[in-house]
Amino acid sequence: MQATRVVIPEKRKCEIQTFQVGKPGSGELLMQTQCSLISPGTEMSFYAGHHSRLQRKDQPANSWASYPFYPGYSLGGIVQEVGQGCTLKPGQKVMAHHPHVSACCLEQGRVTVVPDTVSLEDACFLELAAISLNGVRRADVRLGDAVVVMGAGLVGLLAISLAQIDGASKIIVLDPDEERQKLAMQYGATHAFNPLNQASDQAIKDLTDGWGADVVIEASGNINAIVMGLGLTRQCGRMVLLGCQHGEIMFSFYEGIQSRSITVIGAHINSSPNTAQTGVFHQTKQRDFQLILEMILKEQLKVSQWISHRITPSEIAQMYDAIDKRSCSTLGIIVNWQDGKS
Repeated sequence: MQATRVVIPEKRKCEIQTFQVGKPGSGELLMQTQCSLISPGTEMSFYAGHHSRLQRKDQPANSWASYPFYPGYSLGGIVQEVGQGCTLKPGQKVMAHHPHVSACCLEQGRVTVVPDTVSLEDACFLELAAISLNGVRRADVRLGDAVVVMGAGLVGLLAISLAQIDGASKIIVLDPDEERQKLAMQYGATHAFNPLNQASDQAIKDLTDGWGADVVIEASGNINAIVMGLGLTRQCGRMVLLGCQHGEIMFSFYEGIQSRSITVIGAHINSSPNTAQTGVFHQTKQRDFQLILEMILKEQLKVSQWISHRITPSEIAQMYDAIDKRSCSTLGIIVNWQDGKS
């Protein structure tokens, strides 16, 4: 069958391509995509050409980070056909980690069954929620902790909600966008400040009795936020790099980290296996997806309220350009693959 997909053939260029999808093989299923979610940080780093690994052509391990690049990794769809050995049934709702496409064949182990009580639009948030869950878990947020979240985009809002569930007593969000500040306050933040206002540093110190935050979660992806975040972290505190920071900065490791005994933690979703390899490491993507589905059902995560735009595949290039030029304010961007054809 003929299908369509999104491709970034070169810097600041986006196209819709047609391609052929075959029959599902053994243990596979054919999924018809209903909707997908744009991940602004990752997708824009390739569209704008500033992803760190695009600059490192000499390393074979980075061969995936090249043009043409096929963006996206959160699809919600319906099983259309199954191959021999696949235990799913046509008509079941599933979520898949896969680039933006109208249809694709996938191994059964690469999809998550979505219950009838959860919409496919909500299910598209599972991947981003798992990214935030991994970061908050690695931050080891404890009851009573003061937590600073830098950036109130989707990853930041999810981190705020999860830190609240973990028992943080103060959740302070930093974002220059007033609308995002208001949204963060609705979903768990106790205080919100503009990081471009120099008074915000002192305000955070005042809120933490002069000590600084127990945990700082950098979720903006802004490379310059790292130094600021370290300055907001208390002695012996923890800072988690959750947003993907592309670029280089110069700062003193001694003054910023060592002399204050700060623990800096990298958090990338690729460190979580899809399924359990041993009985020791039980925090897998599939377990996290099930946990997130439960939190959506219990309305602990109200992801549908974070959708700012619904677009068709043919509008993706225009949306990328608008995000790149910052000509519109966006949050959750759902691509509808059924109502709008490319």
